[in-house]
Amino acid sequence: MLSLETLESYRRMTPAERLRLTLDLSRSAWSAMLEGDEAIVARRFEKLSQDNDLRNRRIVHGLRIAEGLPVLEGLPVAEGLSKPNALPEYRSEL
Repeated sequence: MLSLETLESYRRMTPAERLRLTLDLSRSAWSAMLEGDEAIVARRFEKLSQDNDLRNRRIVHGLRIAEGLPVLEGLPVAEGLSKPNALPEYRSEL
């Protein structure tokens, strides 16, 4: 968890400063993603793609529950999101 001072410093940043920080951190991680032979790099990106797809499906699943639509089948979801009655406490905080 970030300290309150760190969070406050991020809040004071301009959008351009936050973008610069994000790009700087991404550049350092990018070189690590490309290290190794071609098969290893391909596996890393395939895993990243799978993680992104699952996260997106979970977001859609939560939105469908919030809208009262049928839930997606066969999707592993976080505890509490599989039941429509689990969302009222989230709505009350908005």
